[in-house]
Amino acid sequence: MLTAIRKFRSSTEHLTALHPEFLLLCLLAKSYKTGHSILEEDIFEVDQPNDLFLYCYYGGMICIGQKHFQKALELLHNVVTAPMFAVNAIAVEAYKKYILVSLILHGQFSTSLPKYSSSAAQRNLRSLCQLYFDMENSYSNGKFGDLETYVQSNKEREHDNNLGLVKQDIANTVQLSSVWEAEMHVLQMLSTRRMGWSDS
Repeated sequence: MLTAIRKFRSSTEHLTALHPEFLLLCLLAKSYKTGHSILEEDIFEVDQPNDLFLYCYYGGMICIGQKHFQKALELLHNVVTAPMFAVNAIAVEAYKKYILVSLILHGQFSTSLPKYSSSAAQRNLRSLCQLYFDMENSYSNGKFGDLETYVQSNKEREHDNNLGLVKQDIANTVQLSSVWEAEMHVLQMLSTRRMGWSDS
């Protein structure tokens, strides 16, 4: 498919409908390095706006898979701030990951969108991602017990496929050495909860 992309695009700056399809295949195959190869090229020509949404969203996920969080943040930011008449599902999912990656990278998250964001995004994204704003409040206030409780009680992230990013956030917050250690920390909390024990 990479050969087809190179054949059908008019230049390296041209985004085709094949670009997001290629990135999705790379995600499904967990071949992040291969997917990253087309993310290094600047895009200035787009045929369909939806292709750009998907390209940046899948590209952000590719970068998360490689722990290139700064590039992931840039791509997800492009989705969230892109012109849109109504908020779409891609923008909502991108915004959730944008919040989590911001916490991993900077330890904080700006709750306001840039002025050049669409009015639809500014009006609706926060309410559609409220659970993630609540988590950010626990994170930024240093209430690690609240953050742990929040992760346990909000299983939505497992369905969002954002649990790995949440574990990375916990690892950074409680200064654990790895995502694996954070996962063990969460499992211990769940085990303690099942046995009816309390930290208090």
